[in-house]
Amino acid sequence: GALDAVDSTHGFQRLPDVRTVKPREPDIDIDDVPAILNIKALQPEASNTSSLQFPFGIDGICAGEPFEHLSEEFQKLLDQLVQQHMREVSRAELEVEALRREAMERAKDPCDPCEVGSAVTVRTIGSKGSNRGSPVLQPGSKGKRRTSQAGHGPSLHASELLGVWDAKEEDQTDLEKFFKGKSKSDVSSKLLRKETDSEESRSESVLAAEYQRKPFIEKIRAWLQSHQYEMVMAGILLLNVLWMAFELQVHGSKSGFLIGVSEAPMVPTEAMPAWDQVFLIGDMTFAAVFALDVCVRILILRLRFWTVWMNYID
Repeated sequence: GALDAVDSTHGFQRLPDVRTVKPREPDIDIDDVPAILNIKALQPEASNTSSLQFPFGIDGICAGEPFEHLSEEFQKLLDQLVQQHMREVSRAELEVEALRREAMERAKDPCDPCEVGSAVTVRTIGSKGSNRGSPVLQPGSKGKRRTSQAGHGPSLHASELLGVWDAKEEDQTDLEKFFKGKSKSDVSSKLLRKETDSEESRSESVLAAEYQRKPFIEKIRAWLQSHQYEMVMAGILLLNVLWMAFELQVHGSKSGFLIGVSEAPMVPTEAMPAWDQVFLIGDMTFAAVFALDVCVRILILRLRFWTVWMNYID
């Protein structure tokens, strides 16, 4: 009885010495290559996608038994395919994570009135299209919250949108009226135009205020260098040229009468002394004006006068 108890207690003590022997497989001919994948034939009622079956398990590889019949090039091709698949999966996971973060950031940002305005319902657009059985473009929960915060406005109906896009060229004005004021670019352009106008008016007011604070001598200097003054002097110069041309015409007609080229002079002979006095006064007046112009600009502008090369001609 004691021996039986010892045998029952220590009956499995030699179990690790047991060796397992794998059964012998039948010899495989060199030309008979075992199939790795079995492709099922497509049935008429089956789907268009083909199904692959792996006879040796999930991966098609027996545990602990390498594929000696596979070529090295094909094995490299499989390895590259697996690596490419892993890269694409990791890239897709990164894109999904980036989209998730962007959605969370958008949820944290404050509501945009322009986005709320684009989610409102337009009741009537033209006479084409029907509202029955057509979906309405409604915002999500966030859009509803923003709409409740920013106020009510029109939302876009799907059938109305298709009706507008299917309109002919003559309905282009209706399309422009429909989308008028709906985009952010229009609003931003209007705001930018208002800002530029306000900036221009502000700059003009600032320049006017600065001009009023300048002393009198600085105002005279600015006016002598302005385009208005240049136009005034150009007009006086034109009058001087016309005056000299008239004087030349009168004296030329007198000389032509004396040499017998013309029958009579423009001015009678007895009136020529008076016209000579008039011409002398006119010439002296124009000369005094130009001389005064040059002297005044030299005295007031000082060195600035000599920095302009055209002033040397004066």
